[in-house]
Amino acid sequence: MKQSLSLNKIAEPVLSETKDHIPRNDTINMRDSFTFKIGGAAGFGIMTTGLMFSKAATRSGFHIFDYIEYPSLIRGGHNVMETHFAKERVYSQERGVDLLVALNRETFDLHKHELKDGAGVMYGPDVFELKPEELDGKNVSLIPVPLKKIIEETGILKIMENNVTVGAAAALFGFKLETVYSIIEDIFSNKGEEVIHENKKAAHAGYQHIVVNGLKLPLLEGKDYHPSEAVSKNYIVISGNESVGMGALTGGLQFYVAYPMSPSSSLLHYVAAQAKKTGIVVRHAEDEIGVINEAIGASF
Repeated sequence: MKQSLSLNKIAEPVLSETKDHIPRNDTINMRDSFTFKIGGAAGFGIMTTGLMFSKAATRSGFHIFDYIEYPSLIRGGHNVMETHFAKERVYSQERGVDLLVALNRETFDLHKHELKDGAGVMYGPDVFELKPEELDGKNVSLIPVPLKKIIEETGILKIMENNVTVGAAAALFGFKLETVYSIIEDIFSNKGEEVIHENKKAAHAGYQHIVVNGLKLPLLEGKDYHPSEAVSKNYIVISGNESVGMGALTGGLQFYVAYPMSPSSSLLHYVAAQAKKTGIVVRHAEDEIGVINEAIGASF
């Protein structure tokens, strides 16, 4: 069962690159790299949360590489996204994990063996219980973030709890709260000021929970660790499929037809979103054979 499931998983890398070469910032004093991993069931915003953290890391002066795994299910299953980030360029995921955000018990059970010495596990004590003896003697910190309680106290909608997690993770790694705010403003720019405000409130609640309760990652204690305050506007976070789409459009793409099937669905979504602006024809066929027939017809 596990083997067949792995065949349906998607492994899509996301790289941070620059428009022009930007020298590294030597004021970032840290060990070589870190890995953030978040996991839970499908439908709980795993990818959204992971992408927001990636952007926060990028805007804090780091290079990133994201790795995504998810089964071919609309809801349920086990979804994972991890961000490997460092002051030097990174080109792959890493085996060990520095911060594991476990949105359910399954995530902890499946990935606890990946925890490095000095790592942390962020979890919801109102969702499942964790005890120190479950860490197999490792120097790992349990970081409880009671999402349900925070939602009730702040009055935010449950759908915004992802931003509580992002805010908490940002605080643990020393990213500025204003950096998270800037990402929220970008993502929800077309949703209105009220939506932006509520999402900022969620991020603030998570950030403050970490700061007020003195929660820390053991691996950073006693280290001269300072994320860069300089944000380069040349940095972007882009997926492999988006890169393919950009290249095709730049190369003169005029017609694109597809049937949504992992891992290429996001390429269809990207190209379709650019259709009106670029004037290309984008078709969503009824099946794979329809794609072949339309492609043959369009070639004449």
